[in-house]
Amino acid sequence: MRGRILSFMFLVLVCFLLSSCKSTPEDELRKTVWDQLSEHTKEELSDGWKNATITTETLKAGISSVKDSSYIGKEVYRVSFPSDRSYVLGNVTAFVDMDTKKVIGFDLRD
Repeated sequence: MRGRILSFMFLVLVCFLLSSCKSTPEDELRKTVWDQLSEHTKEELSDGWKNATITTETLKAGISSVKDSSYIGKEVYRVSFPSDRSYVLGNVTAFVDMDTKKVIGFDLRD
């Protein structure tokens, strides 16, 4: 009986650990965008990709370095990584195509 209880508790623990290891769609997007950043940019992001915030936004002209004007007026992801230099320049914020998950440009920094 005791062996069954221990086996059951072990099984519950394993299931809990495995379920917590699954990545969310948001985590996958954060990691995908992180992988597209230059090494130079990553150097100022000591927190890595896990603390990035994700929002959606209608892209407006003049607020970013997006060169493809076909994105103006369209909904895109805005993925913002906390920067070690945010007090001077602000965070590193990438605009991302919602379908392809490709970085299309960056928010302007001070």
